[in-house]
Amino acid sequence: MYPKYPAHLDTATIRAELLRSGGSPNSPASGNAYSRSLLETVARDGGFDLENPRKYWMDFILNCNAPFYGQVVTLYEPLACYRVHDRNLYAIRTIDAALFTRMLDSVSFELEYFSSRCRKWGIPFNPAVARNRSIWALECRLMADKLAPSKSGSGKDSSCQPIFLTLYRALRACVEARMPMSSRMMRAVWLIGVALSAQPVARRLIALRFVVDKRPAWFSRLLANANPTGWRGLSHRQARSRAEVERWHW
Repeated sequence: MYPKYPAHLDTATIRAELLRSGGSPNSPASGNAYSRSLLETVARDGGFDLENPRKYWMDFILNCNAPFYGQVVTLYEPLACYRVHDRNLYAIRTIDAALFTRMLDSVSFELEYFSSRCRKWGIPFNPAVARNRSIWALECRLMADKLAPSKSGSGKDSSCQPIFLTLYRALRACVEARMPMSSRMMRAVWLIGVALSAQPVARRLIALRFVVDKRPAWFSRLLANANPTGWRGLSHRQARSRAEVERWHW
């Protein structure tokens, strides 16, 4: 089941997490319903006035505005099924550095947008601080660095220093994250495994998480039983077969 929301999730909690890390527990786009009054209010307030709309995912635009204009109600009962198959539009097929660099760029666009909204509302928000609290952003950076070809002619991986700096920041973000201890531990173990492994092993660990239709059955059962709420995390998150969803699933 996805998402596995924390108990007693309310509007104040969602708002606080957005201001803390730039993200919050949320459903993929098809799992949300928005009132017409919300959409009209966001439009009047300039929330859809985007210089380059194709840079943004509309569910993020709506989800980061909603808790500042009214109440967000969470339904815990499953009401729909999503079929994951080998032709999902956003399903990940291959793992490479460019993929996670693009995802990191997407996080940057989201933080830039949310920062502009906070300025309009007169609410303090530091995107640089939020980036270092976002496990998903740090994971994308670590994976992009880990999968990047070596820039050293000697064969030595010249990206070791940024990888371990990113690992330190990601582990600190796990410690500070407002998610169950089991979720933080699972995420920390995975991060350490990716950072310390040789690149072929790291690639396999990353593929286990993101290439959903190639996961062994035992691994899927492990994820199902582990109850990792991820907080987007929800990372991940692939309810929508897109890696973004995994930030909350893991």
